[in-house]
Amino acid sequence: MAANDNHDWLPTRPIKMFYCTGDEQVSFQNAIVAEATMIENGATGVEAIFKGEGMHNDCVLPSLTDAFTWFESLKTECSVGIAGINTEDIKVYPNPIQNTFRIETEAYLGSEMSILDQAGRVVLRQENVVSNSEIDISNLNPGCYFLLLNNVNKSITIKLIKA
Repeated sequence: MAANDNHDWLPTRPIKMFYCTGDEQVSFQNAIVAEATMIENGATGVEAIFKGEGMHNDCVLPSLTDAFTWFESLKTECSVGIAGINTEDIKVYPNPIQNTFRIETEAYLGSEMSILDQAGRVVLRQENVVSNSEIDISNLNPGCYFLLLNNVNKSITIKLIKA
């Protein structure tokens, strides 16, 4: 069990661990010991949260509901929509995309452009982006992709939806 210990570390982000004391599948002590160890290591924002005395099946739904609500509270606005993304540095449209989309920019001229799939694999790469570029992704399957633009001074990642 000592070789599988995964709680003796210092998390840099908040963590919530939900537990019930009657859980017959996962010892509630795991959450309590992990919380104490992480706090002892200097962590902040680490909580072991008591969800009652129920067994595993009694505990799982309220715990997942609370976890979902917590994750929802951490979400930030996503700038992907029907109109695309438009900041002062770049305009990418339309988004969602059928077959082609446009990039209008001055700030990212000459950038290297990569489109990555959800697994992080590069599915398209182009050197030297020019303003008002039209990018053809008709060969890609529908789904979520990430457009990365990198130049010497800055980089940006934009979520793309291929319809």
